[in-house]
Amino acid sequence: MNNTFNNQSFIQQFFTLESASGILMIIAQDLFIGSLAFEETGSNLLFDERIGILAGSLLSGITGCIVLHKALPAIDIKQ
Repeated sequence: MNNTFNNQSFIQQFFTLESASGILMIIAQDLFIGSLAFEETGSNLLFDERIGILAGSLLSGITGCIVLHKALPAIDIKQ
């Protein structure tokens, strides 16, 4: 079995994982700041801001995937 370690592949996987975890931390921070901002209002704005943050994050993630899929060339992976 030919098992070679591809350093370029490792670096790409590392930065992909790092980017994904950074994006999740930003979403969590937005939810935390939003909960602090609307905590004392007594209205139902807390639920609205959470829906807005999650919907905006989902929409931007989908848009980013579409843009990257169109912009990057196809990679032929041979095993």
